Amino acid sequence: MPVHYTIMLEHILYQCNYKGDVDCNADTIDSKRDYSLFSFSGETRTIIHILQSTQYIRLHKLDLTLNDWKIILISDNGVTYVLKKLKYNYEENILEFPLSFILFPGLYTLKLEFEGHLIDNHEKSLYKNFAKENRVT
Repeated sequence: MPVHYTIMLEHILYQCNYKGDVDCNADTIDSKRDYSLFSFSGETRTIIHILQSTQYIRLHKLDLTLNDWKIILISDNGVTYVLKKLKYNYEENILEFPLSFILFPGLYTLKLEFEGHLIDNHEKSLYKNFAKENRVT
């Protein structure tokens, strides 16, 4: 059960390589924003309270790429586990970490690093653009 979330996000701006770059024309960058060019990276630290012994952790994940080497679980007494095994259910968007050990009841911190892209008005996107053509929301 999650107790507290800390989320840090950084946006990555698209940089034009040369004047003829198709993605850098005025229509795309200025007057009509192409949010698919908006990339971001981030990190979450989630304090979870394990109520009964378990051998897996499940969480919701949608259109994010995880840094496999930066998935860490830390127990309340400081023991650090690097989680390298994972399963993803595409129908339910559930990410599962099957563990080779038993997590006993207590507090743990789950740290994840990830990257993603905004998907403008995609049915499963975390972002919805409500601005009209004249940028009035």
